[in-house]
Amino acid sequence: MKEILMLNISFIALNRIVEERAATDEQYRTELERNGKVVLTMGRRLPDEALLAKLRVAGIDLDRQKLDCLAQRHFSAEDLSREFIKKSHLPLHGSEEDWVWIALACLWERWLPERPNLEMIDDRMQEGYRALKSDDAPAACRCWLAAWKSILLSMANHHIEGLAEFDRRFGGTQSLYNWVQDFELELGNAALKEPQFLQERIAFCTAVMEHSEGWSLSMHGFQRALAETHFELDPVKGEELFQQWLEREPRVGWGWISWSDRYRYFGSKSADDARAEQILLRGLEVPDVDDREFLLERLYDLYVETGRKHEAKAAHGQLKELRKPKGTTRVTRTDDALQMKQTFDFGERGLPLEQFTRFAESRLGGQPQPARRTERVGRNDPCPCGSGKKFKRCCGGR
Repeated sequence: MKEILMLNISFIALNRIVEERAATDEQYRTELERNGKVVLTMGRRLPDEALLAKLRVAGIDLDRQKLDCLAQRHFSAEDLSREFIKKSHLPLHGSEEDWVWIALACLWERWLPERPNLEMIDDRMQEGYRALKSDDAPAACRCWLAAWKSILLSMANHHIEGLAEFDRRFGGTQSLYNWVQDFELELGNAALKEPQFLQERIAFCTAVMEHSEGWSLSMHGFQRALAETHFELDPVKGEELFQQWLEREPRVGWGWISWSDRYRYFGSKSADDARAEQILLRGLEVPDVDDREFLLERLYDLYVETGRKHEAKAAHGQLKELRKPKGTTRVTRTDDALQMKQTFDFGERGLPLEQFTRFAESRLGGQPQPARRTERVGRNDPCPCGSGKKFKRCCGGR
């Protein structure tokens, strides 16, 4: 059965899109004002009594106690506004309906900050992304730790079984699927400046893995981060975690690379080129290991940097062989003809699209055109496929 992806965009996400565009596009802002469009920022400037008056226009009589009671069974101010509007017997025109959500969102965040809703979680996430624009990973992670605690509390309050279900209901400015991966990465960056984030990274990765059942998100990145972080605090414990993980899932090439890297790039206490080489060779012994090319690249670099020219030459030869397109030919005989079908495997790197014509011409005996030089995509660069994810989390991890 074909799976259909339903696009869920919350009011807070739509509001953010509108406000951010209005802040930089004067013509768009003028058009909004002419059409009487209201946004959340307007509500946040009003006192409580003015917001309550907006609700009374829609026939809604609200106080702090009543909102507290309603918030216990609603995931967001948006959910609550939909219920009120559905039950309202008054005709609502223009911005009157928008004011219901805006007023509820503003009053909820003022009166019930200890009971986080979708809108409050989304705001904390975006506050963290703004801190990252200033290259302040610790500040971003402090915002995101607050958002994460709110997510876990909201899941408990509303009996949400796991992160997959929460993500389906969330519909925020940033999907939970992408955000948890960004958070894991930035916790590592924050720990470089403030080591206390190492323990936070361990707790976060552990919790994500515990709540990930039914989610399509690969746990390899979180397994790797967990082992890396423990290794930073206690190399013996880190060794044990890498060993256990890669015994269960030996095909994860970047697991072997990360384990080996602990002995070469992350502190002099554990520097051990021989151990790094041993781990890479173990990974390469796995017949169908993923990212074999990157394992060989790490091994080649190790040999070059330690002056082992003979081994470096051998590793380079293996890399060249691995990068060659591998062709298979199948011949089928019919009554009046022979049909030949050739299939080519271009390895883990694949074949850049701009080189496809050149390759096809070479197979057909034509004169191939000179290949254009292409830049290699880094593991943390945006994926060229346009998904918005990091390359290592998208096509680079396949």
